[in-house]
Amino acid sequence: MTAINRNMTARKLDDQDGNATYQFNVNTPAIVSDRSMFITYYNSKDAATGATTIVSGSEGNAAFEESEVEQIDGRVVGHLVVTYISFVPAETGYTVEQVSCFNPEGWIPGFVQSLGVRTQAEIVRQLIDYLVNGTVPDLSGDFRA
Repeated sequence: MTAINRNMTARKLDDQDGNATYQFNVNTPAIVSDRSMFITYYNSKDAATGATTIVSGSEGNAAFEESEVEQIDGRVVGHLVVTYISFVPAETGYTVEQVSCFNPEGWIPGFVQSLGVRTQAEIVRQLIDYLVNGTVPDLSGDFRA
């Protein structure tokens, strides 16, 4: 995700029971506090169908909030309740499904929340464009620019 969002950085942490775990820091508009999240990814591939499923979340990562205080650097720690994304092979490429539930914690103005929901929907399209074509989105008109 950091390849398509220049306001996000990722740092690989120790795996949790063999599952990749990262700390993400997100720079936000000036009126909102920057965020940090600790997310673990659980991947599976169905050999029969070729489908790939990725489930990710912050559950079980609370210890990082204490051990990584310097890396959090005053950011609000948000929590990814769950993201489910599946890539199922189809005749013309892949069928992609995504469901996300995120608790950003802290105060965020209503208009910024609305913008975030619209942006989240667009991120799926941008991710597909990046994975298929290597296209990095132009964010010059985006609030994150």
